[in-house]
Amino acid sequence: MCRGAQRVHAETLRRGASPAVELQRDWRLATGQGLAATMGEHLPFYGMLAANLKAANGG
Repeated sequence: MCRGAQRVHAETLRRGASPAVELQRDWRLATGQGLAATMGEHLPFYGMLAANLKAANGG
């Protein structure tokens, strides 16, 4: 995949993730854990954020 296509793909993922994140509201709910796992799989920066939060909370 060329760089331009990679950028378009990444931007599409980010745009799709934003409404899901806003609709989730409370990440402590069971649906929040599932959404966080899905986001972490597809968006590396969310995966790192979730891992850092888990480590900071002693998990």
